[in-house]
Amino acid sequence: MNDSTSLVLSFDPGRISIFFQLLESGFIAKGKTGSSVRDFLCNGLSIGQDYLDGRIQTIFLDGKPVDNVDAAVVKDGSTLSLSAAMPGLVGATMRRGGVLSGMRSGISYTPAETGSVSCEGKITIKLFNLISRELGPEFLKRGIIIAGSALSDLFAKNREAIGKGLLSAEIDGVKGTTEEIFNIKWENKFELLLKVI
Repeated sequence: MNDSTSLVLSFDPGRISIFFQLLESGFIAKGKTGSSVRDFLCNGLSIGQDYLDGRIQTIFLDGKPVDNVDAAVVKDGSTLSLSAAMPGLVGATMRRGGVLSGMRSGISYTPAETGSVSCEGKITIKLFNLISRELGPEFLKRGIIIAGSALSDLFAKNREAIGKGLLSAEIDGVKGTTEEIFNIKWENKFELLLKVI
């Protein structure tokens, strides 16, 4: 990120779920693209193989349900959505490798016939339901890249709750007060690195 801003928030752990909406709307992860979904998630984002195989039941790559995480390839600019098992018929149909997955064969992800170039790139990651709650705190601690407008919206809608949970803040390594944090025009920043610890 060029001319990027970093914001580190020390936050009450009991209130950290307020930031999960940023994980659901999507954040940027950098890593090696042209690799399989499994490789990107496990080697690039440090998600355990067992967790991927046992917990992440529904995966969408660029809006298409994925059954084979070893064959599906992420590209620079892709969007990867991760969810635990969803309820009902829709959940059963979208579950990867589920008995009803054949019902969606027309919309499922199929690998491209041409290979994808391996390079450093940016992927949008979206985390839903249990996955957001279980992986969210670690992602926030490591830092997520988001649009400034997303942070601005979060602050506008949750000002009071964030004010109660905020213990301290640093902008580009300089300590700031709660009021200073709220008064910055975050929407003017294209991207920023947010850490919540």
